[in-house]
Amino acid sequence: MEPSNSSLFVYLADSYQNTGLDSLGDASARCTDMMNLLSSEKWHRDLICEARATKEAIISSYQEMINLTDRGNWLLFYFLGHGMQDIAFQTPNNIGNIQSYLVTFDASLQTGIENWKFKNDKFFCDNDLMNVTEQAFEKGLYVCNILDCCYGGGMNEILPATQGSNLQVFFAAAQPGVAVQLSADGSTEFYRNLYSAASAVSVYQDLENKLLAGKESVAQEKMPYTIVPDSLLGVKTVFKI
Repeated sequence: MEPSNSSLFVYLADSYQNTGLDSLGDASARCTDMMNLLSSEKWHRDLICEARATKEAIISSYQEMINLTDRGNWLLFYFLGHGMQDIAFQTPNNIGNIQSYLVTFDASLQTGIENWKFKNDKFFCDNDLMNVTEQAFEKGLYVCNILDCCYGGGMNEILPATQGSNLQVFFAAAQPGVAVQLSADGSTEFYRNLYSAASAVSVYQDLENKLLAGKESVAQEKMPYTIVPDSLLGVKTVFKI
């Protein structure tokens, strides 16, 4: 019986075209490629894109993946889209007061770029990520959150601390409070480095090795923000890619 690992992949690209935010090019291909690299068809998988990528749908699918995943196995969440931060929360000495957001489909329709600094309950915010991660921890899952967006590092500021046998891996394309530069095709350097490093690992290797390879690659950049425990290889191999 195959271990019940799960993954949730979310992308938005052209849904941003009427908000003042840049299109992210062929995000569909990039997100699908990453999904096939880091997970398997034998996993429980969900791919949410464009008009389906609402805050409610993302939370609902994340919780469904938690329910489908057995204790001691992986739940992987990958977001490719725009990220923002609420500058109304910023103070000179405490960057933790800045609330970070993933821009969902319904948030991008309701809030134009000129109003992005104001709170909107349709954004998927750092508190939402904290809540679902805590739920995964309560079930004893290994959690990997990967955020390929601006300001993604800020989403980790309030994530729950790893407890007991729980394991947390976190990748973001940018440090807290930092935007990222997009290439001509809409991709980030973070995506290219992570994909290249994980691809170089043998197809027969497990997810843990791919994440460690990605850590070594993206850690050499100035922007990306990663939390990958050095003890990751000590984790029981739960699935061969």
